[in-house]
Amino acid sequence: MFAIDPGGVAVTVERRVFRGDRVELAVRSGSGAAWQVDLPTGSDARPGDELRLRARGALWTVPLDKSS
Repeated sequence: MFAIDPGGVAVTVERRVFRGDRVELAVRSGSGAAWQVDLPTGSDARPGDELRLRARGALWTVPLDKSS
């Protein structure tokens, strides 16, 4: 999970999907790095919003397959 944190990495929300127990966001940093992150259901982040995020706990990172 991720948390909104003023000291975190700056990202822009590109997509939001409500998943019942969480909100799934597609975000992109200023350097172009893209992530899919989960936030608690109460998050009101919308596409176009700028956030600062930090990771909570363990993370899985999977490189994008750009061959398709």
